[in-house]
Amino acid sequence: FYKDSQTILKRAKEYQASGVPYGIFDLNSDPNGEPCDVAFDCYLNSNEIQNRVEEHAAFVNTQIGEEVRFVTALQGSQNYKMADEFSDIDTKSIVIPTFESLVFNKKRTSVTLEVTPTIEHSDVKDMREMITCWKKQNINFIEIIFTPWFDVNPTMEWAWNAIYAIREDIAHMNPYNAINSMFYAFPHFE
Repeated sequence: FYKDSQTILKRAKEYQASGVPYGIFDLNSDPNGEPCDVAFDCYLNSNEIQNRVEEHAAFVNTQIGEEVRFVTALQGSQNYKMADEFSDIDTKSIVIPTFESLVFNKKRTSVTLEVTPTIEHSDVKDMREMITCWKKQNINFIEIIFTPWFDVNPTMEWAWNAIYAIREDIAHMNPYNAINSMFYAFPHFE
């Protein structure tokens, strides 16, 4: 019914965030059915969104200590063309743990940073935690591998390209968990 994983994520977010009935219209098309720019009607243009994502990435780099930032990607309403004039830019950042953290299995990073001065947020996750979230098929984490707005550590671009190339496989890793993840986002009827 849906052409790809990104469309499924959009439909789930559409209902979860706005209450619009599930699957009524295609967020990638204008009312005439013509494909349109992802940032169309988002109150920010693509360049502004990308600049803010890069600002988040720079801020995260100053906060993570010895860990290395792998990627910072946009999460939220702009990915689904649901942003309004009150929407902020929120991101998820994946960090690579230190060798010591890996060897001694130290606590994995999972923190939300308030990005100053904008008071926006970046959720920072250890790569091991992010992989766990992808395995659980959590749509809030899968969406970052479909967004066009991201900032990759240049030394790790090859790894991001490898993940990006298999993003459909990641999104289809466990259909049962994907449906469960979306089901629990909807109101339950008794």
